[in-house]
Amino acid sequence: LNLYIYQIKLGNHTQLGFLSLASINDFQKNIIKPHEKIYESRKLERAEQMMNLNTQIGPIYVSYISDQNINSLLLSQTLSPPSYDFESFDNSVHKLWCVDDQNFIEKFKSLAKNISNLYIADGHHRMGAMQHIEKNNPLNNKLMIAAFPSDECKIFDYNRVIKDLNGLSKDDFIQILSKDFYINIQNKPFKSNKKNEFGMYHEGKWYSLEFKKKLNSSNFIDQLDINILNQFCLVKILNIKDINNDERIRFIAGCHGLEALEKKVNENHDSVAFSIFPSDITDVIRVADNNLTMPPKSTWFDPKPLDGLVVYEFN
Repeated sequence: LNLYIYQIKLGNHTQLGFLSLASINDFQKNIIKPHEKIYESRKLERAEQMMNLNTQIGPIYVSYISDQNINSLLLSQTLSPPSYDFESFDNSVHKLWCVDDQNFIEKFKSLAKNISNLYIADGHHRMGAMQHIEKNNPLNNKLMIAAFPSDECKIFDYNRVIKDLNGLSKDDFIQILSKDFYINIQNKPFKSNKKNEFGMYHEGKWYSLEFKKKLNSSNFIDQLDINILNQFCLVKILNIKDINNDERIRFIAGCHGLEALEKKVNENHDSVAFSIFPSDITDVIRVADNNLTMPPKSTWFDPKPLDGLVVYEFN
C-alpha cells in the first residue's frame, strides 16, 4: 500500500497535497461537495471516454480546510528526493513522492480523519461521470482525487469579453452603466484589488468601475462580484441572458494577463472586456456548504493536477 504525496509549483506559488481514492458514496452523501452545476451532455461525454479506457486518467481536484498537522506531516516527507519530478508544458513543476513507510501512512490516515469535507475545485463533470459509471457498474465505486489545503488553492480571475455593445454607442453605454457604477478612466491596464470593483477595456481605453449600491439581498450569491457584473451590466445593458450559451461572450482566465483581454477587444472594434476580482476559496466553500452553485465560469483554479501522471484503472 502506497501513499502518494503531490506537490505543484508555478512561479512563486506552491501547493502540497496528496493523491487518494475516495468513495463515490461520499459524493452522494455530500461529504465531497460541489459548487458548480453539472451539465448532462458533458457528464456523459466524460463517462463514455472513461468507460472506453476503463480508466480514470486524471484526478478530481479537491480542497480541504487547511490542517497544520497534515501539512507538517506531508512537508516532512518532501525532504527526501521525489519519485517523479518534471516540468509541464505550462512551466508548472510537479513532484510526486510514492511513500511505502507503513508508520507514516498510519499516522497520515489518523490525521486524515480530521478532514470532514472535501470541496471539488475542478472536475465537476468528471465527478458526475464517475457517479454515472458506478450506477451502471456498482463495483466501480471509487474515484481518484488530488487533495490540497484550501489556503494553497490558487484561484485566478475569470474575465469576460463581449462582442458588441448591444447596439449602443460608447457614450450611451457608459451613461447607462454609470447609474450603477462609478466610472473612471485609467492610464494603464486596470486590475481590481478589492471586491465590487471591475476593470473595463473598450476602444483602446481602460476604465475602473466601482459598484455604487449596497445589495439588500439575503442570498449572498447575489453579492458575488461575478453576479453583480452579470446582473447590472451583462444582462441589464448588454442583453447577455444565457452566460453558458450566448455566442457573444468569451471567457479568458486571468492567468493569461490583461493583455489577452486587450488583444481580443482590439481585434473587434465594438467589443468590450471586463476584468473581475477573483473569487475566493472561502466563497467557494460557503456556496458548497449551503448546497448552492456558483454562477457559470466563476473560478479558474491554476495550477491544476495533471492528467496521466497517475491513473486509476477500474479493474
